[in-house]
Amino acid sequence: MTRLSFSLLIILIVNSCVYAVDNLSGMAAGIVEQAGLARQATASKDRPSALDHVRQALILASDIERQTPAGETPIVVPISKETERTATYSLVKPGKDGQITTSRIKKHTSIREVTSEVNTTSLNVTSAAGHLRLAQAALEREEWILGDSELAAVPNSVMHQNSEGNMPLLKARENLMLARARVLEDKPGAAEAPLRAAAQALAEFERLSPGPRTVKAEAIRQEIDVYVRHVREDHANAIAQIDLWLDPINEWSRQVYGNVLP
Repeated sequence: MTRLSFSLLIILIVNSCVYAVDNLSGMAAGIVEQAGLARQATASKDRPSALDHVRQALILASDIERQTPAGETPIVVPISKETERTATYSLVKPGKDGQITTSRIKKHTSIREVTSEVNTTSLNVTSAAGHLRLAQAALEREEWILGDSELAAVPNSVMHQNSEGNMPLLKARENLMLARARVLEDKPGAAEAPLRAAAQALAEFERLSPGPRTVKAEAIRQEIDVYVRHVREDHANAIAQIDLWLDPINEWSRQVYGNVLP
């Protein structure tokens, strides 16, 4: 039997973040809320109040429609996103005694992969507005059952979507942060592995996301590839250099993945 010479060390870092995407998200959430309030008024047969809530919901729907590019149908607006990130650390080679110590982890690990699971809640505004108009007509005729039925259909226009994928920019960012921390600990040699992993992550980003950002990403990757060869001997300005790389990567991460940075 062959003895395995490497042990796999995995550390999970999970961030859950729920946030509204933009002002349209708040309006979409408002439509659902007003429909619920209209149902409560309908149950009490409070016609003026029910109609007022329906009108407010329709005003919000109209505002969304005016801010949406012409011809886009159905209009679907994200209400919130929940993002869960998982970072997987690299293989760690045991010491001569066969043990994986805290010291070896600090010296030899890098972040191998960052993945995400994103749960998005969205509203089909086109569908919701249709139900609201039918509810409005029914309530004006005091057809309470029909009006309530149409209002109850508004939440059914809420959609839930789950997606998973790699996040190479965040892999690059977290490896640069790891390298930065090791330089601050006066262990520049231990910064080599995460710097190389950051460069690999940028190469992955270039392959997956061709476009204007990739020119700058390629330049940063090449700078890292050169710098990692000398970081042990020349690290006086390492923090400032890493920060220069982090600035654009942080901005791209927000643009590509949304508000998921810690």
